Formats: sequence, structure tokens, C-alpha cells
Amino acid sequence: MTQLTDEDLGDLLTEAFAAHEHLADPDLAVAIASAPGRPRHRGRVLLAAAAAVALVAVGTSYVVTRGSEQALLSDPDRPGPTTVGDHQPPLPPLETDAENRAAAVREADRVAAVLAAYPGAHETDAAGVPELDDTTLSSVHPQGHTVVRSRFWTVSGATASGVAHWYAAHPPAGFRSGGRNAVGGQGDGRTWIYEVDDTQPGVDQLTGSGTSVELQTTKRSAGVGVRATVSTVWLPARPVASFVQDVSSIDVRSTHVRYGRQVGRTHRSFTVSAAADMLRAAVAFNDLPGMTPIPLPCPMMRDLYTDRIVFHTATGDVSAVGTSSACGSGMVVRRDGHLVSPQLGAASTLRDVLGLHH
Repeated sequence: MTQLTDEDLGDLLTEAFAAHEHLADPDLAVAIASAPGRPRHRGRVLLAAAAAVALVAVGTSYVVTRGSEQALLSDPDRPGPTTVGDHQPPLPPLETDAENRAAAVREADRVAAVLAAYPGAHETDAAGVPELDDTTLSSVHPQGHTVVRSRFWTVSGATASGVAHWYAAHPPAGFRSGGRNAVGGQGDGRTWIYEVDDTQPGVDQLTGSGTSVELQTTKRSAGVGVRATVSTVWLPARPVASFVQDVSSIDVRSTHVRYGRQVGRTHRSFTVSAAADMLRAAVAFNDLPGMTPIPLPCPMMRDLYTDRIVFHTATGDVSAVGTSSACGSGMVVRRDGHLVSPQLGAASTLRDVLGLHH
């Protein structure tokens, strides 16, 4: 465990309170500290008020989710980006979760329909190949953001290994498997399942939308069982409040922490004020996709970069905080201190425009 220095602890507290400053209402804190039923110790009111501020500040998930976030996104009188009038940059086409999911359904159905069958294979259903049920799937996709379609076949006169290698050599059009010998597998000591993963070039299945195919084969009492599982990930739509327009300046602060025998910490801060540079950064930010939530195992992080980018706009401040590590993460967006979901992916494109090279 690395020991935190006074500077480390100070920075952590500063960042925590800055991120939740909208919740730390001093009047509310005093009201909590002086609420009926509490012992009346005048000398402790100030300390209790400070503690209440901290309590309110760390109570983010309940307060934001139940109150301020919903008010932010649904209040028609609250100023924000708009598609009306001459504002720069114009907003990109707005999306909805329903539309994104419907597109994923169409794509998953399309890919499933064109999957090739091993020569001589007979199509069946899940009950026909019980050895390859859902518990055997290896691919991990975002829960609630993945459309899944499966097809099953049985094959006679072949081996499970031979069938898997055939599929590795015949990925669907627009996909790649890694070549004929790109065959993996898993087993429990009694049953071995051969696996082939087909992916779309240029698509990160863990953080972005796209379709993948997991091909499985296994030996049965009579022949070989085959399962092809199509998984299409759809992205959460960004609400209007997460976009920026009419930017007057951009404040950037990047902190690099390197962990080792000693903790090294460096800071870099600058302000973007040139009109062309601000517009490029605003366009890059507005183009970032919503990010799908997914649990990932994360190795020890020796280098950690935290970038805080604040867009000062005509309708309020919009901040984006991203933390880059060995396993990656999304950018957290707030408007006037209030959380705006979802997190944003592909943050490196925005960092490149701002000259933040990690």
C-alpha cells in the first residue's frame, strides 16, 4: 500500500469537494446540525455544520439521482444547448436509447441471418445442443446494452476441433477471426469447448458499440454441437445537457501520479481562449459517444492521469473529468456541478485536440 503524502491527500480532498461542491450547501449544513432532537451544544454547532457539509458532499448518488440530475435534464426553463438559432458549434444529431437499441436489434438479426453453417450441418434450437447453454459463453458485454441472438447446429462425421477451425477460416463478411488457427477453448475436466471469436475491425467491443460473434463447438454423444452467438452492443444516448455551445474559454488541468517506492505527482494547467481552438475542442467533445458500463479486472496502476476540462459557455460551465489507467475509464460530465449521465468514451480524441498526450 502506497502512503499518501500531505500533498496527495490535499489534492484528493480538493478534487472530491470540487466534484460535489453543488451539494455542500452551508445553510443546509447548519440546518442539519441544528435540527430538532439533537443535543443543544452551542460549541459543537460549527463542527457539526462542517461535518454535515461533508455528509451532504459524499451523498452524491442518492441526491443527484433522485433530485438535482432529474431537475437538470427535465426543466424546460433551464438554459442549455439548443438546435434553434445560430450557435457554435451546431449540435450533432440527437439520439435516444430506444433508437440506438432498435438499430442494434436490426444489426444483430441481420448478422445472425447470414451466419454460414458448416457443410452438412443440421440446424436445431437450444434444446438440441444442451451442452452449449448460456453458462458456457466466454465473451463479456455490457449488461442492459447488448442484444444477443444465437443459432445452433449439429454435425455428424466430424470432430469438434475440425469444425472450429473451419469456422475460424470462414468468418462472416465484414468480420475477422484472426486466421484459421485462431481457435481457443475452455473445459471443466470432462467437457472441452472450442471457441472462435469474430470481431469487426476497428471496433472496441468493451467500450464501444459494435457486433461480435462467439462460435463454440463441442463433442457430443453423437457428433458435434455448434453454437453461434451474435452480440451487438448499443451506446447510451447523450442528453442535450451534456453538449457545449458558445464557449468563451476552456480551462484544462492535468495531474499525473506515478506510483512506486515514492509517489511522484506533476500538474499541468492551461487555458484555451483562441476562437478556432475552442471550436475544435467543442466539436471534439460533442462528438464523444456515450459509454457503456462494463466491469473489468484492473491490474495495478503505476501511472494515473486525471484530466479536468471545464468549458465556460453562455449557458453555464460544463466539466469533463477523465481518468486514464491500465484498464481505461470514461469521462464524467457535469453541468454547473450537476452530474449528467452517461459517461463518455473515446476521450483520447478530445485530449489530442487539446494537446494532452499521456
